[in-house]
Amino acid sequence: MTVYEFIPRSVKGGFLSAYRINRRFVTLSTIASLLFIFAIYPLFGLNALILQVVSVVGAISYLEAINYIEHYGLRRKQLPDGTY
Repeated sequence: MTVYEFIPRSVKGGFLSAYRINRRFVTLSTIASLLFIFAIYPLFGLNALILQVVSVVGAISYLEAINYIEHYGLRRKQLPDGTY
């Protein structure tokens, strides 16, 4: 799996997992985030909105890329006594 396949899968899986754990919190957080994004345009203009969206996508991609690099190909070797 490439990092480009991993990032959308990880973001979607993390969101759905959090939603299953606490639907109310995730719903309210999503609404608050969207309201913040939609408030940027009338207050600061289109350039600020584009900058915010690019910053968010970049930050999420950076975080997930680090997660991918840290965990890619890790395999645990089973020892003769059955432990890893």
